[in-house]
Amino acid sequence: MGAWIALATLATASLAGCGRGPQDDAPTTAGTSWEDENPFGAPTDDAGEQPTSGGAGDEPTGELPTRTLELTLDDFDTGSPSSDSDNVFTADPGQCLDEPEVGRPISCDGNHRAEVYYTFNLPEGDFPGDSAVRDESDSRCSSQLTAYVGGEDTSDYSVDALVPSEDSWNDSDDTEVLCLLVTADPVEGSAFQSASDDAED
Repeated sequence: MGAWIALATLATASLAGCGRGPQDDAPTTAGTSWEDENPFGAPTDDAGEQPTSGGAGDEPTGELPTRTLELTLDDFDTGSPSSDSDNVFTADPGQCLDEPEVGRPISCDGNHRAEVYYTFNLPEGDFPGDSAVRDESDSRCSSQLTAYVGGEDTSDYSVDALVPSEDSWNDSDDTEVLCLLVTADPVEGSAFQSASDDAED
């Protein structure tokens, strides 16, 4: 079983958790190879799905908040390895995760502890090492934050990322990174462009 590492982009400790099994429809980056990049280089054409109501562009748009949380991925039950779309690793931007003991993609209207705000695939090829994966995830997740939340105050959030481990990369062809907004306590409502929505009320 492949393992995934939860990367707390601003915290000092990495978070370890359960893996997912092989998927026939594992995401790939068309037209790129690991050797073509440096090792990641500029964002690839395949930058991940964006929310249908808007979302992140490719230009850096802001800085990460400085708040950190003492969480481990064990707080988020990712369920049994599965190729189904109902586990944390297949969540799309704009989906949220329920209470830690549930950890399934749900509507953000209900109580949740984490929200996926951006996804992207790393270039295929040999596993580049944990440091390279972390550095690229830091950069890409950071560059997309403000585009997702707009003018929303992010002081209550920690920005984390779920990144492939060497085992999941090699065993399951997992190259996908999920950028997450995480809260210490359950919240209701999406962080997506929240300030704009509030201004219209």
